[in-house]
Amino acid sequence: MATPLRINLHPAIPIAGVGYDTWPLILGHTVHGTTAHFLTHEIDSGRIINVMDRPLSADATYADLRIANQELQLRQLFWLCQLLAECSDTDEAMSRLEAETEECGREWSPRTYVSISGRESQLEGLRRSNPGHRVFMGLSTQPNLKALPDSINLPSGTTL
Repeated sequence: MATPLRINLHPAIPIAGVGYDTWPLILGHTVHGTTAHFLTHEIDSGRIINVMDRPLSADATYADLRIANQELQLRQLFWLCQLLAECSDTDEAMSRLEAETEECGREWSPRTYVSISGRESQLEGLRRSNPGHRVFMGLSTQPNLKALPDSINLPSGTTL
């Protein structure tokens, strides 16, 4: 499209800031997911277009959540690409995205940004009190690129 549509897609139900791969485990969420939102000058503050979520197992580990979030992120990207491909121009695309935003009706929570230092402080306190917590299972400081699949299975009939 001729004009830029500034949209961010990232893993996490609408929690502003960092920690999408830790908060659901620390806070005992029963779901995890991904969020698509309009970009603004403030981090994680733009209107939310779409949230895809699904149940999170009570015994899921950090590694499990990372993989599940990546899968959902690909599904959300595919959804967005399909939606935009069906539009004939930017005006139609914006109209469709606005309609999705209204239908979604989600807002950011908490309203304050969770910083890296805030997340690390929370994790350090949890590490001292409960070093066996599931948030530390499968934790790696480096991505394991060899663990990525050779291919991604998309829904049947999908063309890219």
